[in-house]
Amino acid sequence: MTLALMMAFLAAQNAGQDPVPPPESPEGVRPTVDGAKKPPEPLKWRFRGGLETIYDSNVVRLDDEDIEQLEDGSRPEKFRLEEPDDFIVAPWAEAAARFDLFGERAWGGLRIQPYLYMTNGVMNYEEFTLFLKRGALTLEYEYEHDRYKREYRSLDTGLFDSAFYDEHTIEGDLDVPAGEAVRFEFSAAIELRDYKSPFNHRDHVAFIPGVRVETDVAEWLEAGLAYVLEVRNAFARSGQPDTSYVAHILEPQLEWKPAAQWSIRTSYAFELREYTTDNSEAVDPGHRDREDLRRYWRLRATWELSASVSLDGEYRRSDSDSDLPADPGATAEETSWTRDEVVLGVTVEF
Repeated sequence: MTLALMMAFLAAQNAGQDPVPPPESPEGVRPTVDGAKKPPEPLKWRFRGGLETIYDSNVVRLDDEDIEQLEDGSRPEKFRLEEPDDFIVAPWAEAAARFDLFGERAWGGLRIQPYLYMTNGVMNYEEFTLFLKRGALTLEYEYEHDRYKREYRSLDTGLFDSAFYDEHTIEGDLDVPAGEAVRFEFSAAIELRDYKSPFNHRDHVAFIPGVRVETDVAEWLEAGLAYVLEVRNAFARSGQPDTSYVAHILEPQLEWKPAAQWSIRTSYAFELREYTTDNSEAVDPGHRDREDLRRYWRLRATWELSASVSLDGEYRRSDSDSDLPADPGATAEETSWTRDEVVLGVTVEF
């Protein structure tokens, strides 16, 4: 009896112990929730492409007087454009890969999009975007190559010449939820614009922080409000046109989802741009004490035809009113203008 009791006691003790752990897995194999180990997920690729067709009523944002001079040919030295408006065809392609980054899934890839102007070929340019998204963080680097701005007077010759530039932009966005129905998005960007000679004095670096808050008003309605600060510092020396400014941008928005496959978004942005040059009125009348009030209205509709195909339509209207107390007629730059744009696009995911 004594031996039987001892064997029963030992069996009960062993029943409460943890099982012997499995041997260690090879290096590079990650654990799962239950402690087992499995190989990391293989690299997954995603390919997307699409086409945007755009009508732009004012491609370089000319004022009414400039549009009249371009159309009647009275000042041919001021313009390299054929027409103030244009149709643009912009195909694009994107390749992205999903991979593990510091223990969490991430997407990274490249997007390429040329913009081809049907009438004003001088406006053609290419846009390249590198992007990385991991969780709530998105990072992008955007490069615009050989973009035409407009005709400016050369400081060397006093004659009009074509201004081209390359632009580099690095931006980061961080999504921060604040409850079930409220989300914040914090952003920061650095923009560097590099003009070709003879307009190197127009080079600039801009710092652009911003914040956006969005809330679900209802299951089918979302409201948001964004604020962006832009501080642009030009590389102009004393006596050169100085395009430095500080801008405050406030943008309320609404998004309506009438059905699972449909979304309609509208926004209206107000921008107050204050130029900050130290140049005197006599040297730089186009920027001294200048203020611009700019407005941007957007209406966009998206229709998801299937899991891999979607259609987009967008209308954009923008305008600017400039206050140049030094001399309203002293600058060849964009001042008071109006622009209408219509965009139709299709996206296909492979």
